[in-house]
Amino acid sequence: MKVLKSSQVSILALVFMFSCKTDDKKIITMVIPASIEAFKQIEAGLREVCTDSLYYTRVFSAEGDASKFNTAIDAALLTKPNYFVAIGSQVVTSVFSGKYQAKMPPTIAGSISIPSSVSALEELGINPPRKFPLNIVSQVPFSSYSKLVNVIFDIKPATKKIGIIYNEAEINSKNMKNIFVDIISKSSAKPLLGAVTSAEDVYNITNKLIRDGAEAIIIPHDKSATTKAATIAKLCSENNVISCCLDDGIIKDGIMFAVSVQYKEVGKLIGKIIRDANENHKDLKQMPIVEIEDKDVHIFINSKTFEEKEIKLSEQYISQIINL
Repeated sequence: MKVLKSSQVSILALVFMFSCKTDDKKIITMVIPASIEAFKQIEAGLREVCTDSLYYTRVFSAEGDASKFNTAIDAALLTKPNYFVAIGSQVVTSVFSGKYQAKMPPTIAGSISIPSSVSALEELGINPPRKFPLNIVSQVPFSSYSKLVNVIFDIKPATKKIGIIYNEAEINSKNMKNIFVDIISKSSAKPLLGAVTSAEDVYNITNKLIRDGAEAIIIPHDKSATTKAATIAKLCSENNVISCCLDDGIIKDGIMFAVSVQYKEVGKLIGKIIRDANENHKDLKQMPIVEIEDKDVHIFINSKTFEEKEIKLSEQYISQIINL
């Protein structure tokens, strides 16, 4: 008699649960690269719009390990989803590889900072009409980058060196780094690059940037850096260095401020796309790409840190602040 491994039993039980449902609920599966706060907020927004009364929603995480992307995608596809939500450039690239593309149901690519930098999306079509039932939520308006740098100068006008922690292997992180380098280089400051390959690099790279004279350190979207945000925040605080990011979810870890959209709103937009396709019979191939507007970009501040360091932003930013 063949004994199944516990992982096999779990997957079979999951498939059985979905295959035996007796109602007409649609199945949504979402694959995320890691279980971080930003993606939890996206899930919350999606569930708020695609309620349990009409949809089953399941989330599968690669837990920050790129080698587990395929495992997460395989598990998600075993549920035979009606709609697939791929979060982040790496997941999107994986699901539209040769291995999966023919198997994919209608798909929404979410949390995509620069869609044109993702070759898989370029191939299928970023703007309609697309070659596949796909739509995209692009969540970082270009104004976010310049606003973040401007806030750094608002806090410390004489800033001369700004560090950037990024991952060269991650499309979003690399492209965001390039944009920040361009913006900082056109200002009165010099960009300092801190490339990491994993979370284990973050402590040493942060220390190096501080030793090299960084007066502020920026964290673009990168799971290696965001999972170690508390480490970056602590080192920056101890050395009177400004810490900032494009992800409001890591303010709780001590990061001084973020320029970001609210990730829950990204999840709601994904949910609205699915409901439009499912309930209003809209064709994903023909739907316009969803881009976050400049007015939805906010400045999230760590109130405790601002109070301790007696920091106040200029009047032009007051109306944009959300205290965390």
